[in-house]
Amino acid sequence: MTGYPSWRSHHLTAKDFSHLQDSSSFQNYLYYLCSLSPDDSAILQIDPLTGQYQQYTLKFPPLSNYSLTYFQGKLYIFGGRTSEGYTNTLFQFNLHTRTMVEIKEKGTPPTARGNHSACVWENNLVIVGGYNTKNSQIFDDIYLFSFAKQSWSLLPCGKIFIDPCAPPPLYGHSAIVSNDYLYLFGGSTLDQGQTSDCRGMSDQIYCINLETKAWRRVTAIGDRRCSPRMYHSASLFEEWMVVYGGLSDMKMNDLWCFDLNTFSWWQIPTVGTPPPATFSFLFFS
Repeated sequence: MTGYPSWRSHHLTAKDFSHLQDSSSFQNYLYYLCSLSPDDSAILQIDPLTGQYQQYTLKFPPLSNYSLTYFQGKLYIFGGRTSEGYTNTLFQFNLHTRTMVEIKEKGTPPTARGNHSACVWENNLVIVGGYNTKNSQIFDDIYLFSFAKQSWSLLPCGKIFIDPCAPPPLYGHSAIVSNDYLYLFGGSTLDQGQTSDCRGMSDQIYCINLETKAWRRVTAIGDRRCSPRMYHSASLFEEWMVVYGGLSDMKMNDLWCFDLNTFSWWQIPTVGTPPPATFSFLFFS
């Protein structure tokens, strides 16, 4: 099967790293979740070198504003928005068997949300913040899903706005983990008195030690800064947080790097024709 999916927004793509972590013969594929109909979705397995893809049709409600995270041969799809509103359902797509299952709630799961961040820390899926149009609610919590126990828990650090070094409730931000430190960048919050159409976009970096639960507001060194944005993507590459694209007063396609040792930004020069300006996507290093 060749060709490309139709135009869409608020989708995500994940890279299959399982060929680096075990003895399986997986190739270096990309995996893409898309909607086919009001009742069906599909996972596309894409070979970026040839453009060929294989489609796995699923009885799965179309989603937007969800998170897609890879861990040990499986894709984890959490939250997002369906035709009936936001959800807090967690799905698992097994890359070995090409099957999708819904993980039943166990422990203390997050409330329904979208535009949250999701990343992996040790053997846990980490969900931070997010948004639900009901009462224009923005979340200020951190949840862990234990892959081993298949159970949710609320990170016992209290509401994050109690700590003066913690960020405000955020959505549309990015998150990476380096060692035991979770870094949040950008995103948007609604200040008191604002409406859902008023976006207070951020260029701040916040960091929490996931072991000690201590927050730190990271002050960037130097005059060069990545501009405020939301719906961008960030990835950890060695000792750097790499940020691409996003949305401010326009869609962007700039590429920035933040050094986690020196706390300094620099814009990465590009060669050739860059990708089109975009937002609400996912990329991996």
